[in-house]
Amino acid sequence: MHFRVNPLDFLTLLISDKVARREQKKFSTRLRRGQFRTTKIVEQFQFERLPQLNRVLVYDLATGRYLEEKAPVLVVGLCGTVKRHMAQKLAHCPVCQGVDVVLTTCASLAQSLKAAWATGSYERIAVHAGPGAATNHR
Repeated sequence: MHFRVNPLDFLTLLISDKVARREQKKFSTRLRRGQFRTTKIVEQFQFERLPQLNRVLVYDLATGRYLEEKAPVLVVGLCGTVKRHMAQKLAHCPVCQGVDVVLTTCASLAQSLKAAWATGSYERIAVHAGPGAATNHR
């Protein structure tokens, strides 16, 4: 069987496919550079397991409004309270919006800043880890 495709439709299909592949590659790169361990999203979170967690606040953070306001987000809590898990899910939202996100622990961030201070590259690191960098506390 032989199909005839309008050349304009064929070109549109090729360009659409190229754009979709490029966007998927950018998304995958942002996830890799952000050091994500999982690609689960906020909608998959089981709030019934942590009833004390403020669901409204979590969904508000998931909108990424804090990025427009340049407000840092720090996830804190006792051991075993799914801080890293929640930070990863919250940080996934801006990645889907095309934003580069870096996930780190407070200990790792402090170590990087200390090393940068020692080598004189503190200003460059501080700008990189400034407002908009997602940080979670372990």
